[in-house]
Amino acid sequence: MRHLIAECKGLGIKVQIPKYAERKFSRHRFVYLKGERGTPRSLQNKNFLAIAGSSFLLVVDPKGYIGPSTAMEIGYAIANEIPIYCTDKPRDYVFRFYTRYGKSLPEIKSMMS
Repeated sequence: MRHLIAECKGLGIKVQIPKYAERKFSRHRFVYLKGERGTPRSLQNKNFLAIAGSSFLLVVDPKGYIGPSTAMEIGYAIANEIPIYCTDKPRDYVFRFYTRYGKSLPEIKSMMS
């Protein structure tokens, strides 16, 4: 994730979330990243607000894995007609109908222009 954040910044793409791509710990399968404080619900709501103010959602899904929190974020983006791009082909077949994958950040940026 760190290299993607750096690449976004280099391309002039503002990264809303995460601020830091460093895992702090997880509790009940909810992953907390460095710099995050609050309940899972408050953090998830903060993510929804960030998505609402974004021109697209980039999902980092190593080997196609999409966890439950990310699945909710994808659903939120779908409901708000925000384009969704995944770094890898989603394992779950249904996500493939709603996301694009295999695109580089420069390609994504040019599609948003």
